[in-house]
Amino acid sequence: MEDLLVAQLHAAYGNNRDAPVFIQSFEVNNLQYMRSRTKLRVVQLLSANGQPYDFQLSGDKRSYKDLASPQGLDFLKGYVDGIGAHTQLIVPTDGRRLLTPTLRTNSYLLNWLAVQAPQRPVTWQPNCGCSLKLAWMDYLPITQTWAGRS
Repeated sequence: MEDLLVAQLHAAYGNNRDAPVFIQSFEVNNLQYMRSRTKLRVVQLLSANGQPYDFQLSGDKRSYKDLASPQGLDFLKGYVDGIGAHTQLIVPTDGRRLLTPTLRTNSYLLNWLAVQAPQRPVTWQPNCGCSLKLAWMDYLPITQTWAGRS
């Protein structure tokens, strides 16, 4: 499936880092495989709980929270251009609502996002009305707002 996806994306957008498309997945192995076959941007999605399904199948005990740790982020830097992290990995909650994020909340993850994406504005984007997701929006003006959009 990965080869077909990459072929279709290359046919539509070329094999170009500036293409307005991102390859995203909650799994790891498929992104590592596609990274070796394309210059298109690759984004690792991180859920608030659980672990990548391919990790479950292979017996790898690392969870999404492990991938958001300093060691996990060092691992991710080997194959991704960005992260789509669940809000709860970045912004603290009290169990019912989001609280104000600070660098102390998850300083390494926030710093990594800032350092890894100096030209990539990071925007908060509604995701199914139930949580927020970070999105890389290279092709939109930095002033673009997403309030109220789905």
